[in-house]
Amino acid sequence: MDSTFIMCIISIAIPLDFIIAYAGRKRLIGFGWTLFLGLFLSPIVSLIAVLLSDRIDEDDELNWGCVPPLVLIVIIISLIFLYKWSQ
Repeated sequence: MDSTFIMCIISIAIPLDFIIAYAGRKRLIGFGWTLFLGLFLSPIVSLIAVLLSDRIDEDDELNWGCVPPLVLIVIIISLIFLYKWSQ
């Protein structure tokens, strides 16, 4: 594939992931998990997850927020770098 095409897809997908993740912040899935699904699977998958997730009440508090997906993203990126540099 042409690198220009790939860059166009990435430049459209990443802002779309953040928009969908912002919509997921008031859902049980939360901002972090929605962003994780969007970045590693597809914006369509994260949109479906947001639409299927229940809304949270104003009284409910999210305990961990976006910490678990952030840790998972760091682990995956570090494993990719370790794999690339070990070759």
